[in-house]
Amino acid sequence: VIGRVGEPIPGNGSELYGQVSDVEGRLMFRCNSPDGNMFLPIDEEGSEGYLYTNFECLPGAVSRVYVQRDADGMWSAVEGEMVDFSGVNGTWQNCGASVTPWNTALTSEEYPADNQEDWEEAWLPYQEWLVAHLGKQPNQYDYGYQVEITPAGEDGLLGDVVQKHYVMGRFSMENAVILPDNKTAYYGDDGTNRVLYKFVAATEGDLSAGTLYAAKVTQNGDTLNLEWIELGSSTDAEIEASIRALDGEAVAVAN
Repeated sequence: VIGRVGEPIPGNGSELYGQVSDVEGRLMFRCNSPDGNMFLPIDEEGSEGYLYTNFECLPGAVSRVYVQRDADGMWSAVEGEMVDFSGVNGTWQNCGASVTPWNTALTSEEYPADNQEDWEEAWLPYQEWLVAHLGKQPNQYDYGYQVEITPAGEDGLLGDVVQKHYVMGRFSMENAVILPDNKTAYYGDDGTNRVLYKFVAATEGDLSAGTLYAAKVTQNGDTLNLEWIELGSSTDAEIEASIRALDGEAVAVAN
């Protein structure tokens, strides 16, 4: 066991595993729903690196700990902290976890409010929590994405670089698998009667721009056929600008 929810994170004098904090950094609650792990080795043997762990709550959270394996094969956490998502307005039910070929973490946000039932049952009841967490009224379109995390451990610095990939679509994200071409990603849409998606990046190793596709699935005997329907091409920056234009409407709806 490397760590448990509610225990202090090693090398961190203030945070606990699974801690969700308010805008002042104070404990709101401990999310006792850990989910996917993402291990980013930093040596060829894979004996040390960064371990990210999802916490599937509302708001969501991810921990990062620097772990090492000793000569006896035992792992231990040296230091760590909860990832700061304030720059992307927080996260939502961090569930599926995967690692890119370029050694960054992808955490998947599940169950954004994308229909009337979700709006009433999984969005409106959590407004107070989100306001306390962010220090402002949230915009529902900020949630439901693949979120890429890059450790910022160079020169002894702690912290992470966080980027929400709006261009990869907004839905109940599940594990994204990046193919060896470093451009093509396949991922699921968690739920019943949902969709299988494909994303093709414009540039290798960069998920911030590209084209999104949805699979049309047909069964022919023992053969499963996939026809990829192009949904559109864009960039993270373009879509985020459209989301920011709706911030005022989000406040108006809340009031």
